[in-house]
Amino acid sequence: MKRVLLPLITVTCLFMTSAIAQDRQWFHVLTYHLNSEQAEALFDKTFAEAILPGLKKQGVGPVGVFKPIKFAKKQDEPNRQRCVVYPLSSPEQIMSLSEKLGSDSVFLQSAADYLGVEKDAAVFSRVESSLLYAFEGMPQLAVPGKADDKPRVFELRIYESFSEMKGKLKVQMFNKGEIDIFKAVGLEAVFYGEAVVGKNLPQLTYMLVYNDEAHHKEVWKKFLTSPDWEKLKKLEQYKDTVSKIENTFMAALPYSGIQ
Repeated sequence: MKRVLLPLITVTCLFMTSAIAQDRQWFHVLTYHLNSEQAEALFDKTFAEAILPGLKKQGVGPVGVFKPIKFAKKQDEPNRQRCVVYPLSSPEQIMSLSEKLGSDSVFLQSAADYLGVEKDAAVFSRVESSLLYAFEGMPQLAVPGKADDKPRVFELRIYESFSEMKGKLKVQMFNKGEIDIFKAVGLEAVFYGEAVVGKNLPQLTYMLVYNDEAHHKEVWKKFLTSPDWEKLKKLEQYKDTVSKIENTFMAALPYSGIQ
């Protein structure tokens, strides 16, 4: 059996220290820094024709694949990144997927150009990988419904904290009120997750979706002026829970399982 360790399905080490709720999913979030236009084409072809079908065969999905977009005037031009998001039933599933894909002859043939690329034509310069544990307030990944066939705007938001305790309190803040306020004002989430493995820990990551730029502005204005949010953010226990916010606006690729 040939063992294939794509960045998509690799985690170096994971130590579990507490009981895990059975209904809460795990999310694997990866950012690929692609090297060229040709690399983008090979990446998209491989994911559409090999990796997504291979994961679907193993019961994994939906798998979202996104690219950065220029969404606001102050933003820089989008780069050659791809963001991949998919749910898991357990951390161990990451390695079992590696073994199963590595023994799948159909997958190996479909992904042959990607897997066998030479050094001077490397597809990516680096891959960032995070493993997230779903919030109690939204234990499963969801794909909010669309009113029409127009492409939507996705936003990946990362909240860093200066200490483990403050990070836990920010997760608690979402579970005990912030998620409900998001729903009330029309901020639609795809997932919320606390990072267990990844960069810049402690941090949490979540993804929102909007119809367009006007919709984005409308729902965030409702949130920021919500009396419930004004009350929640003034609670002393939640003071200084976020030290840095990083966000990226993205569009789903045509073959993405999340649109």
